[in-house]
Amino acid sequence: MKKWRIVSVICLLALSCVLLSGCMAEVMNVVIHEDGSGTAKIQVGFTEEALESMKQAQQMTEEEEKELVPFTYNGAEYFGNVEDYTFADLEELNVILQGGEEAEDGDLVMFFAKNEDGSMNMRIRAGQIEADNEQIAQQYMYEMGLDEETATELAESMVMLYEFTFPEPVVQVAGATEGITIDGNVLSITATEMNTSAAGMPDYEFSTAKEPKRVLGVYFEDVKAGDWFAPAVYNMARVGLVQGVGNHLFDPEGILTYAEFCQILARALSMETGEENGYWAAKAIKSCIDAGWMTSLGDIKEEVYDVAISRENAIAVVAEINGGYLLTKADESITEEQIPDFASIAPEYQEKILDAYRVGITQGVDESKTFDPKATLTRAEICQLLYNIAI
Repeated sequence: MKKWRIVSVICLLALSCVLLSGCMAEVMNVVIHEDGSGTAKIQVGFTEEALESMKQAQQMTEEEEKELVPFTYNGAEYFGNVEDYTFADLEELNVILQGGEEAEDGDLVMFFAKNEDGSMNMRIRAGQIEADNEQIAQQYMYEMGLDEETATELAESMVMLYEFTFPEPVVQVAGATEGITIDGNVLSITATEMNTSAAGMPDYEFSTAKEPKRVLGVYFEDVKAGDWFAPAVYNMARVGLVQGVGNHLFDPEGILTYAEFCQILARALSMETGEENGYWAAKAIKSCIDAGWMTSLGDIKEEVYDVAISRENAIAVVAEINGGYLLTKADESITEEQIPDFASIAPEYQEKILDAYRVGITQGVDESKTFDPKATLTRAEICQLLYNIAI
């Protein structure tokens, strides 16, 4: 497949694919009929100025440019790909949105479902469709070798518009409202106008039901949009690293246990999890100990591992994961002298805790950078720690 040839709709929707493809125009029009069938027209392309910039950066050859077709959007001419799709039902539409039968699990950014009364629900994974011009410009600079002025100009000229026409009037059930326009049965989404700070909020959800309610997305009644930990909790829950405690509750202030931490760690590192000998966390604990991430507390039993884990233990492990897998850029100017209680950190954790400060995993518990190593962590705090390194 040619580097610049867009053939799967998921490349239109996932922000990472958008950034890497350098698309300057994305227009998606979907018409859904009452029976769930419909059509989709996808237009992805570049302005003539963007093409010239990419050629100068040696990111596109003349042969690749010749394969692009012209199309007009909002009075401007673009060059790229135009794809027309038809679907017999919402299941086929979801396959299109996922990028085809061969797409990897988890690729789905938009999802449609039909209720027993014939009404439809639509969910957008928050954060995966939103775009920020500064982030886009930085990616252009990194991927295409463009200077900052050119990259910024290209990012600001980007169009990311998705329009869905439902058979019945549609209403928004959850999510932020920036970039969302509803006119009767037409839903328009302008990704470049969406509020990127809402990326961690409950997924955007829409419905044509007469009495619409949230049915598709991750939602916790005790994690509100204004809570400092909400973006982290919802992002970690969305990717399956954490779960609620039942009845649509997360218990953000609940104390994190050694077992819960091992479960999160095992999921994040794709290690074995599951019940063994009647203990729900047994396999995750064993996986973490065998891999060398955690120190054994003794026999793997509920009474041994359902105990609070200290800040120094958990954060040291998160820092080690970051150093071994994610390689976040470190600020070497931060020293142990700047952490008032550094000496009270167990010697085996000190180096990793310093690394945690340097890469932004933690800033301490107060303005003085106090670490408080023996204190416990809450369920919300571990989500924030992992979110800080984008695990």
